[in-house]
Amino acid sequence: FKVVTMLAALRAGVATPDTHEPTTCNGGYFFGGRRFGCWQHKGHGSLDLVTALQQSCDVYFYQLGLHLGLDPLAETAHALGVGERTGIDLPWETRGLMPTTAYYNERFHTAGRWPRGMLLNLGIGQGELLVTPLQLATMTAVVANGGHAVRPHVVREVQGDKRFKIESPVEAGIVTSAANWDAVHLAMRKVTEPGGTANASRVPGMNVGGKTGTAQNPHGNDHALFVCFAPLEAPTIAMAIVAENSGHGGAVSAPIAGYVLRKLFLPDTTAAVRPPALAATADTVAD
Repeated sequence: FKVVTMLAALRAGVATPDTHEPTTCNGGYFFGGRRFGCWQHKGHGSLDLVTALQQSCDVYFYQLGLHLGLDPLAETAHALGVGERTGIDLPWETRGLMPTTAYYNERFHTAGRWPRGMLLNLGIGQGELLVTPLQLATMTAVVANGGHAVRPHVVREVQGDKRFKIESPVEAGIVTSAANWDAVHLAMRKVTEPGGTANASRVPGMNVGGKTGTAQNPHGNDHALFVCFAPLEAPTIAMAIVAENSGHGGAVSAPIAGYVLRKLFLPDTTAAVRPPALAATADTVAD
């Protein structure tokens, strides 16, 4: 979800790719009498926005969420399909939830007097946020293609039935400058390179854009997530890998994505061999 927060901040003019947040990451951030931890307990130091996404720094995105505010964040998220049905041709699709000011006003029974700490959690993709794997894949496809709306489908055509047609996307897409898309794509490419949280997803000779994630699970172990698209310069595939009760996205889901991508793009090479289990750092705080 930090991809959404980054794009929303760029669109709103709250940050540029070179922006350093005021509080340096030393492993945590104090707000409202509470310490919000970073997955990197020793801290990341001072980062710009691109590097903060590459390193998935929670402290950076806590502050970015506060500076951005809820409505601009929710507007960008909804435009990317988060918290909305995609309109896929399958029954019983779940909407999920992207909280808005109206949602919190109703929940807390007061206008604008809900805890601002909610913005810290939402800035890193936690709190009340609920998304489906399909929404994650659709979001990634929209980011990959520069904001053009997509509508996933199972059936491409029904031969002999002129009444059947693929419906248009539910959302209108999202508009921002080419420079903003370049910054997001650069940051997502760095996620998959050495030094990022998902170098296990690399494909030799190809740039891949990705982002790891860890979804808290109150009923057991955390869920490991990874979204990606490739090739970065001219994408033909976007994926969301969700491994339930499996830990961190960089350690579990990114290697799966890398295996799939190498099978697709390098099917006749040894690079397509299934990778061994990899030790990887966390990608968001699990507290």
